[in-house]
Parts: sequence; C-alpha cells; structure tokens
Amino acid sequence: MSLPTVSLTDVHAGYGDVEVLCSVSYVFRQRRTTAIIGPGGSGKSTLLRLICSQEGAGDGLWRAGEVRTDGLRTALVTQSPRASTQTVAELVATRLSTREPRSAIERFWRGGSVGAAAELGRFLEVSLQDCPVSVARLAEFMVLATDPEPVLCVDEPECGTGEAREWIWAKLETMRGERTVIIVTHNLECVRRYSDDLVFLLDGKLVESGETTAVFQRPKRARTREMIRWGA
Repeated sequence: MSLPTVSLTDVHAGYGDVEVLCSVSYVFRQRRTTAIIGPGGSGKSTLLRLICSQEGAGDGLWRAGEVRTDGLRTALVTQSPRASTQTVAELVATRLSTREPRSAIERFWRGGSVGAAAELGRFLEVSLQDCPVSVARLAEFMVLATDPEPVLCVDEPECGTGEAREWIWAKLETMRGERTVIIVTHNLECVRRYSDDLVFLLDGKLVESGETTAVFQRPKRARTREMIRWGA
C-alpha cells in the first residue's frame, strides 16, 4: 500500500487577473525533503500556500486544478509570521504542551545556536506582533519543527534568522527520511547538501524536477544549467 502524499495536478493559480502558476503537476514523495528553486516571482511561495490551503485568505489568491494532501496535515513557516497578541512563551507552552517554555527553547537549540535560544528568551514575554520578525520566525519554526506529524513547508529558511540559519538547516537535515519537508530557497549550496528532490520553477511553470543529485550533475534544460551555475 502506497504512502499518502502531496500532489499537484494541472494547477493554475494567481492573484486577481495575474496568473503566477501555470499548469503545474508534481508529486512530492513522502518522507523526502524537496527544495523548490527559481528566480523571484516564479510562484514558489504561492505553491507552498496552496499546499497549505491558504487560497481565499483575503489577498485574492485563487486556484484551479487539483491539490491533494491525502489527509496529511500541513504546516507553513512563512517569511512574514502572522501578527498575534500571543507571547513567545504562550506560543511555545501551548503548541508544545509544556509549563516550562524557557527550558523547551533551550533544549531545542542546544548544541546549535545559543544565540537563537538567548534571543527567544529575551523576548519570551513579548507578543509575537511586537517581536522582531526574525524572533517570530524562530519561534514559529521551533514549534512546527518539534511536531513530527505535519508536512512541513518552509519559505526561505534563512530569511531573517541571523546566526540561527545554520542550525535551522541542521534541524531540517534531521528530518530527512522521517517526514515530508518542502523548502523554498535561493541557497543552492544548501539545496545540494540537504535536499533529496528538486523542483525548478520559472515564470510560474515547472521547468525541471528530479532527484537533487541527478539534476545538479545532469540537468536536462539549458535554463536549469544556468540556474545551477549562476543562481537566480
């Protein structure tokens, strides 16, 4: 019996009259880490939002075609966390079912970024809407990364996370083979090191996909070769 998975079939999406994804079809393999790359404006973040059922969120995002998750729960770490009056301590305590949020933070970041733990500790009693974006993202990533169940989608792991970026990638590495992770990033070195599969979007279309090693070593499309060599 095959594992449940996330799949897209002939998906079109956009905002108002502007189409940003055009006829995208792809199956994300379960318990694999997939990196989505491409220049800015190619539809990468929109694709993550569709996987996490965020169309109709009030900003005009629409979709045609099929997005299936086979009953899997999905979670999205966005570039801009939602404003909330909940404090960092309340978020950690509620989502991780702990009475000691500071200890939970220290355990999570132990062996990685002491600075990240210290930064979260400094803003422990501050509401997420009043925290720096980098702090809100660290807190959001932490609670979602600790939960082993959802399909974890991360939009630009390095955005606004300062010295914690290497530890975030290291955390993502520990999930390989254990859960389904989908990452949007411009960091091609991290794509090469930490992902199993790769999807290349350009102008809203899927140009090439495959196992990361194979795409880096033997890209089939000229534009993919350019992307890998020169970046976006």
